[in-house]
Amino acid sequence: MSLTTSNRTDPSARGKPSRAQPAHFHKKLAAKLNEYKVSLLEELSSESETFHQLARLAVNEAESLAWSTPYAHLFFPALVEEKIQYARQWTSRQCRVGNGLPAVISHE
Repeated sequence: MSLTTSNRTDPSARGKPSRAQPAHFHKKLAAKLNEYKVSLLEELSSESETFHQLARLAVNEAESLAWSTPYAHLFFPALVEEKIQYARQWTSRQCRVGNGLPAVISHE
């Protein structure tokens, strides 16, 4: 078998989803990620309004970053965790410096 006719993946295409990947797989994946996103935001809804707004932005940013990769379903949970933690730290810091933000409920 010659190198030009091998079945190996083109190195420049590594990390990119296959074009042969069915469209319904992408739709199912998007639905599952949205389901996770909605349940996470629902779980965070009992926290202060200020934090909940920041959390919503953090989750949307994490989702956007995850979809910029070919493995959104793998990156999204870790990105969300990191962004939510940062939002908690920021809100907590703002409360300590006394700008009038309500205290954040810690889930640690």
